[in-house]
Amino acid sequence: MKKVIVIGAGPAGMMAAMTAGKENEVILLDGNNRLGKKLYITGKGRCNVTNAKDISEFFDFIPGNPQFLYSALYTYTNEDTMKFFEEEGIKLKVERGGRVFPQSDKSSDIIKGLSNGLKKANVKILLENKVTDIIINEKKVKAVVVNGKQKIEGDYFIIATGGASYPATGSRGEGQVFAEKMGHKIVDLKPSLVPMDIEEDWVKELMGLSLRNVNVKIKRDKKTVYENQGEMLFTHFGVTGPLILSGSRFIRGNHKYTLTIDLKPALDEVALDKRLQKDFQGALNKAFKNSLDALLPQKIIPIIIK
Repeated sequence: MKKVIVIGAGPAGMMAAMTAGKENEVILLDGNNRLGKKLYITGKGRCNVTNAKDISEFFDFIPGNPQFLYSALYTYTNEDTMKFFEEEGIKLKVERGGRVFPQSDKSSDIIKGLSNGLKKANVKILLENKVTDIIINEKKVKAVVVNGKQKIEGDYFIIATGGASYPATGSRGEGQVFAEKMGHKIVDLKPSLVPMDIEEDWVKELMGLSLRNVNVKIKRDKKTVYENQGEMLFTHFGVTGPLILSGSRFIRGNHKYTLTIDLKPALDEVALDKRLQKDFQGALNKAFKNSLDALLPQKIIPIIIK
């Protein structure tokens, strides 16, 4: 039996540990005081587990080099993921767009399912054990250094530390440092699934405004690189929310991008014109700004008029 050391107790690390644990002795290390710390806050605490679309459709949403993930997605599919949690007693539900959530709307249930899997695989979990260095001898990893002092040896090592996106949850980019020490070339890290800064100052006036069922289109020069319908939110610096986070993945390089929001995607120009005429007719004795109350959120009306 081989000894496998897994660094990082996020979802990838936990799945790797329980898989390796079927035939090996496994130790799962993490510097946090609980499993899946970042997983707790995903999907506003609800945890979007996967998507129920056919696996072949996944590649349409992977810009850049989708073929790179072909083997991974077909080896362990979204259906495999859902089956795993359901076998652990975690009931799932499918929402708009095929998004899969725990029926309880609690990310803690997903962590519970992963924790159950670790127990069944007899994985030894060492929390508050931060890997601070790796020891390499003859071009092979021989051990890791924990909390700057303790050395843990192993036969195989899995780095599952994630990116550098959320330092407060442990995502500080240490895995890239370890990989670079082992001779891998690391490209510059770029953010993905992030809010967007907007040039126009008026967005600050809309801070806190949430829009539902709107259509967002992002163009680079004249080419549409992303379009989708759903929810978004204005902030003091720009925009965020599910639609925006998904769209941010398509913004790359120093190109000029334009964001367009269709507030009424269900209405074409003719239907919208009829709707406006009807609203104006019913507000003949009101100030113009009050004629838009039935059509738009109150907070955005002054901006529209301006």
